[in-house]
Amino acid sequence: MPTELEDIAVINVSHGGRSFRERGRIDFSSNLNPLGPPPLIHHLIEEALNLRTYMYFPSEKNLIEAIAEFEDANEEDIVVVPGASFAIHIIFEEIERESDTIVLQDLTYTDYYRYSEGRNRMFIKSIIENNKILLNIQRLENTLEHLKRLDSKVLTVIVNPNNPTGTYLCLNKLMDLLHTFMDYNIKFIIDISFVDFVGDREKYLSKLLELDNVYIVKSYTKILATPGIRLGILAAQRIRSSRKVKIPSWPISSICEYIICKLFKEYKYYMLNYIHKVQSYIKVEKPRVIEQLSRAGINVYDSDVHFFIVRTRISLDEYLYKHGIIIKKVCSLTTGHNLFRVSILDREKNNILIDLLSSFTEESS
Repeated sequence: MPTELEDIAVINVSHGGRSFRERGRIDFSSNLNPLGPPPLIHHLIEEALNLRTYMYFPSEKNLIEAIAEFEDANEEDIVVVPGASFAIHIIFEEIERESDTIVLQDLTYTDYYRYSEGRNRMFIKSIIENNKILLNIQRLENTLEHLKRLDSKVLTVIVNPNNPTGTYLCLNKLMDLLHTFMDYNIKFIIDISFVDFVGDREKYLSKLLELDNVYIVKSYTKILATPGIRLGILAAQRIRSSRKVKIPSWPISSICEYIICKLFKEYKYYMLNYIHKVQSYIKVEKPRVIEQLSRAGINVYDSDVHFFIVRTRISLDEYLYKHGIIIKKVCSLTTGHNLFRVSILDREKNNILIDLLSSFTEESS
């Protein structure tokens, strides 16, 4: 039987990930691709620099064409943005600024907390089932049914796979939910920034774009493992012709345009094979890490991607930081427990984390 996650006392709205100045530390707080950037990307960056692409204006048209081909979507439905956070800003501050109510999961990507602050918000409490922290779909549906009867203008946020819990709602179940509220004054933001790490990513964007009550947010930073090259999309039916969306003339750099056009068009099948390689690695390595941590006495919640939640009563982040490791504190619960997000990296680094946490449980027992 599913149980509700305890109430959140304090949420940590800061992002995970280390800066260049912290490069000496091992970063398990970041939720980037555990295998790192596709090896070809280093060559493409050098190529872009040798061609001095930075001396030319970027072509958004070429980039949209490459992304649309890669995602099997229509160019008219895609707007390029410098990362998912920019897309979230556009939705909350421009397109849907008049929404009466924002509905979102109590544990989700922190930018949705930030941009919805000061608005009328309804939080859907997470549930724990089969050792996973999940979105309570039944409660979400009941909440939306209630708001539908009030004829409220509603904006519902679903991050799928969810960050920070790493859990995933399959496309068929998600589409059923979206269809249920299609003819009402209810809009959805579906954030699919981590969908490339699960098995059924193919046609995902194009399927969602069949519906006119959905805004899709996607960051390519995660799968490319290049947070310094900002790229994301905001997608919706005929969004490029919408007068509500005002995008700067050059939302991305010419270096970014060159790299992505090459990767997503000329080297499309190389990129798809690399995504498959990453998914295969996660399927083997993440269960190993979770099993080892659980054996060491660490309370770990399972997930569907490469990061997961660890639960402790003590400041695990402070202990690991002293040993050169970074993890992300997600929140404190009213029960006194803390939740942390931990990502897997390569096998060698994962073993360092396992050994440290095994020593930690021995020291603290």
